[in-house]
Amino acid sequence: MIVDRGRAAHIADLHERIDAAVRGGVGAVHARAVEATAREAIAWARGCQSAVQGRAWLIVNDRIDVAVALGATGAQLGGRSLTLADARRAGPGLRFGCSVHTAEEARSAGSPDWLLVGTLFPTASHPGAVGSGVEIIRTTSADGSPPCIGIGGITRENVRSIVKAGAYGIAVLSAILETEDPGRSAQEFRDVLDV
Repeated sequence: MIVDRGRAAHIADLHERIDAAVRGGVGAVHARAVEATAREAIAWARGCQSAVQGRAWLIVNDRIDVAVALGATGAQLGGRSLTLADARRAGPGLRFGCSVHTAEEARSAGSPDWLLVGTLFPTASHPGAVGSGVEIIRTTSADGSPPCIGIGGITRENVRSIVKAGAYGIAVLSAILETEDPGRSAQEFRDVLDV
């Protein structure tokens, strides 16, 4: 589950929502604070870590220094991040994912622990983008790549198509975090994924 500082900082009961989502079956919480300073990023990730309480992976977006300082599970690398090789040197012992948008980017990512693949479907976080559809999952997972995690516009209605295309899992934000009952929403996704 993505917890984006730009979108979620206004949620008064954020800690409780993260806790409920983890109890509902979320296996990883991805703390993302794209425009934050180092101090803001570590405060944001520390808040997520406090809610997770070691029951799920804590993944820090881009900030390897923050991931190391918090003893997080890993970091998510994007197009502006360090290379995977440099990230492994900077954060020995961390797990690393790479964000990709095309099969070519997936092939050139190296050997990360997972690939975050998308944007699969239209989503409010990328207004105007159509989405690549699940074919990129099929193409990427077919060539023996690391486990693929689908992201972008994922709903309970389309999650089975993502898994059938070869995804190991999914990453969502609003479909769990911004619902009336994040715990129930997480459990509903888990039920579909576990079929």
